[in-house]
Amino acid sequence: MTLGSMCQLKAGLEDLPRAMAFVETAGRHHAMAVDAVRKLQLAAEEVITALDPGTDLEFAVAAGADRTRLTITCHGRGMDLAAFNLAWRPDPETMDTGLGLALASRYVDAFALEADAGGRLVLQFGVDTPYDGSVTPPPPAAPWRFYRLIRPTPQTIMAAGKHLYHRALAAKGNPRAMHPDRLAALTAGDALFGTLAEADDGRIVGCCFCIPRDRRLLDGFGPFVFTEQERRRMARDLACHTLERVARKPYSGVLTTRYDGDCFPAEFFIPARRPTAGPTGGGGAATGTTVWHFPLADDAGGPLHYHVAAEPFIREAATLQDLPRQMIRLSDADLAAVTGDGASVFSTALDRGERAAMLHLLMPGTDLAANADAHLAFFAQEEIALCRFFLDLGRPGDAALIPVLVERGFAPCLLLPGGGRGDLLVLERLSDASACGVAQGGA
Repeated sequence: MTLGSMCQLKAGLEDLPRAMAFVETAGRHHAMAVDAVRKLQLAAEEVITALDPGTDLEFAVAAGADRTRLTITCHGRGMDLAAFNLAWRPDPETMDTGLGLALASRYVDAFALEADAGGRLVLQFGVDTPYDGSVTPPPPAAPWRFYRLIRPTPQTIMAAGKHLYHRALAAKGNPRAMHPDRLAALTAGDALFGTLAEADDGRIVGCCFCIPRDRRLLDGFGPFVFTEQERRRMARDLACHTLERVARKPYSGVLTTRYDGDCFPAEFFIPARRPTAGPTGGGGAATGTTVWHFPLADDAGGPLHYHVAAEPFIREAATLQDLPRQMIRLSDADLAAVTGDGASVFSTALDRGERAAMLHLLMPGTDLAANADAHLAFFAQEEIALCRFFLDLGRPGDAALIPVLVERGFAPCLLLPGGGRGDLLVLERLSDASACGVAQGGA
């Protein structure tokens, strides 16, 4: 059955032509380039021919603010779910070729594996919207008499984007992330929330905004001030109004990694730490670049499961945020009891343009260490610079991953109240700081 940009079919060679035709038709409907459609078709072919024939699948193609996504949904019952790990490799003894998600993810710009509310597995393959590489530089700074704070529109955010795009170019970061057209598309799609400072002559002289990232966490950008006048006051105004606006959104917190360091209003935020590039070693508080976060959700209390490998960081973060918690420390013997009997599955969101991977535990298992090693090896091969792991400490199975990740160079950087069933512990591993634009003042 086909309805608009959605199609229901079955895995196997018999329905492969229908799947290819559906993706092609949907691509034309969304005005996609021929090569972009072909990327989605290659990814779809890899999955539909690898799943057990007859498996019910739901295909959907949707154009987002800055990316067109192909979504493939299946129930997963009776399948070897370990094969859904992005880093899964075939068994040389059985010659099982698996799903080939690693290969399929190479055809596209972004990949994600999630589970929906009904427990179905959801695969997403994304192709970035192309943007013009010639962005004119912003006008030189000029004196102003006063400024006012405004909400961004697609037109006004483009003026700020010119500043940020050329900053990213100068810092050898990822200029596409700050492309004026991308910021305008995100704003038009209600996927960018923030505040701009507009001078009396109409120029945009400062900005601060947030973009949804993963697991109810917003990525914060700024404040950035594009003038030498009253930088501290403008930065405070921008941050205050932006936080007030996003506090009404259904998110748990803001993590700010890119900002103007000389005027950042630290009094509004709680400090966190992003690890320096390269393995960070044992757990405790991370060392590296200072980043900042702001909790948005009301604290409902509850249990918090943890392991000694991250105990200093967790206790310090809970005290700093005044979080009343039932602290449940898991011993190594406890960890074995909560990991289950089968193979583990990691949910992965991979963004090749930003060279970043966001992961959380979809299913605990006895092979957590081996699975983590396989994913890190895959990310190194794919030149992924930033790995961010989200652990829901309301679930003891997630806490079992703490010592595994710390031993492999992940450092805890953020405890986000109410980010999941319980609190979210965010751990990061950074292999290349320049690729992620993490330096203070970088865009």
